[in-house]
Amino acid sequence: MAWKYLSLASLAVIAACSSSSSNQGASTTPPAAVTQAAGDANATASAASGAAAWGSMSHEQKMDYMQNTVMPEMRRMFQEFDGQRFANFSCRTCHGENPQAVNWHMPNGIAPLDPSTIPAMFASQDRMHVFMTQRLWPRMTALLGKQPYNPETHQGFGCMGCHGMRMPAGAPAAH
Repeated sequence: MAWKYLSLASLAVIAACSSSSSNQGASTTPPAAVTQAAGDANATASAASGAAAWGSMSHEQKMDYMQNTVMPEMRRMFQEFDGQRFANFSCRTCHGENPQAVNWHMPNGIAPLDPSTIPAMFASQDRMHVFMTQRLWPRMTALLGKQPYNPETHQGFGCMGCHGMRMPAGAPAAH
C-alpha cells in the first residue's frame, strides 16, 4: 500500500484523458498532504465507480460525461482557484486550441512540464502547485476512474496525462 502513495511524488498537474505515461519523474517520498489527497482520490474513485470506467466508454459516452460531469466540476474548481484568470474556462482550457482537430487527444499544448521538476511541485507551497497536486489532480483521477500514476510501473493517471513534456535545459533533442 505504501508504494501506491509513493507514486504521488511524480504527479502534478491538470486533468484529462490519458491513462499511462512512461515520461514521469522519479519516485520520492510524498508530503503527508499528498498522501492524504491520494487517499481522498481513491475514496472518491470508489464512490464514483457507478459510472462506467473511462477506458470502457464509447466516444459519445466520454463526450457526454465530459460535458455533464467533468466540465462543470473543473470549471467550478478552476474559477474558485482564480476566477479572473479562468473566467472563460472552456474545453480549450485543458484540451488546447484545436481539440476537435486532434480528436480531443491529450496532451495538446498545455503548459509542458520538465519531469525532473515534478517531485518538487509536490513539496512546493506555490499556490498553483498546491491547487494542482492536492485538489485538481486527485479529483480528475477520481473522475476518470483511474489509478494514480505509479513510477515503479509507469501506469496510472499523472501529470503527463494533461501536460506535454518539456525537456530539461541542455538535454539532447529526441529524434
